[in-house]
Amino acid sequence: MKKIVIFIAITIFIFSCATIKKTYITEKKFDATIFPEINLIMYVDNKKNEFAELTSPFIDDAKFIGKYKVLENGDIEFNIDSFYFLTNWVNGWTEGKYQAIGKILFKKVDKGFQPEVLEKFEMGEIDKGEVRMSDDYYQDEKGLKPIKDRVDRIMAVCDFLKQQKNYPEFFGSALFKTQYGESFYNQTAKFLFPELFPDSVVYSKTSNEYKTNDLSSDVKLADTIVWNKKYTQKNFPKDPIDLQGIRNSGTIYKDYEEAIGLFVVFYNMDYFFNKALVNSKLIVKEK
Repeated sequence: MKKIVIFIAITIFIFSCATIKKTYITEKKFDATIFPEINLIMYVDNKKNEFAELTSPFIDDAKFIGKYKVLENGDIEFNIDSFYFLTNWVNGWTEGKYQAIGKILFKKVDKGFQPEVLEKFEMGEIDKGEVRMSDDYYQDEKGLKPIKDRVDRIMAVCDFLKQQKNYPEFFGSALFKTQYGESFYNQTAKFLFPELFPDSVVYSKTSNEYKTNDLSSDVKLADTIVWNKKYTQKNFPKDPIDLQGIRNSGTIYKDYEEAIGLFVVFYNMDYFFNKALVNSKLIVKEK
C-alpha cells in the first residue's frame, strides 16, 4: 500500500489549488486495509471550477478525472475527460495524461449511490508524457512518444496475458501477495522472462525444446541479458503488436522493470469497470 500513500501525496500536490468539496467512498475496504475499494472525490479550484476524480486501489497508479453534475433526482453524473497515471521505480518514474471519454452515473439509492457505466471508458490522444530512466529524462514534447509507445506495449502485453490459462480476472498488487491471490510479478515474471530464472523451462535438463544450438540465430543479447528466441517464437505473438520483437530486444523487460504498476492498471481495467465499480455502493465520507 506504499504506492497508494505516494500517489495520494502527489495528488495533493497537483491539486494544491483545489479544495475538496465532498468525497464518496465504498464501505468495503481493499484487501483488508483501511483503503476503500472506490473513491469519488469532488473538488472546486480557486477559479470556482468544479471537477471530480475517480480512484481505486484496483488501478492503484491511475485515476480518472472529469466534470460532474448533481441531477434533480440526486443522481451524480460523472463525465470522464482525462486519464492520468504515475508509477515509479528506484531510478525514475513514468507519468502520462491522456484525453478520455466515459460516463458514469452514480444513482441515488437507499443510503448510498450505485454506479452504472453509461458510456464505456476510452482513451484518446496523449496530452502529457514524462519519463525518468536513471540519467535520461524526457518531458514536454519529447516525452509524448516514449510514454505512448510504452502504454501501447503494456496494453498489448496485458491483453496477451489475459488470454493465458489460469490467469485471474485481476491482481491485488504488483509485487505482494494479497487475499486476492498471487502478485502480478509472481504470476507473470517467469512466463515473460524465463531467462532470469535458473529453474525455468529454457534451462531444462530434461528437454531440448529451447536448447540454443546456434547462438547466432537462437539467442539475442540486449542490455546484458541473453534472450532465448526459440522461447519467444513459440510463446509470443507477432500481431497485433510484435511482442516477439520487443521481447527479444529487451523492451518489454525494461517496461516491466520501470513501470510494473502500469501493467496492473491496464490488466485490471476491465475488471474495475465491469465488476468492481458497478457492484459497489458508495456513501458520503464523514469529515
